Amino acid sequence: MKYIGIDCINSGELFVQEFGTKTEAISVAKKAWNALSEYDKGIRDNFYVIESINPDEESVNHLDGNMVIAFKLNGVET
Repeated sequence: MKYIGIDCINSGELFVQEFGTKTEAISVAKKAWNALSEYDKGIRDNFYVIESINPDEESVNHLDGNMVIAFKLNGVET
């Protein structure tokens, strides 16, 4: 899929959720971020949505792309 939500916990765990539309990706990400407790927000290094440069889920560069919206990058809330 073209839009990908990235949720990276500072323990190294990475969670990915894929969406067909930009609107859906942003809506789900906003709801998910706002539902997190302050503790849960604090243990995340990254929480954002990208537009994949290659929607082929089997490709090496599938998780590369342009930032659509970011809630936290490199440990800093945006």
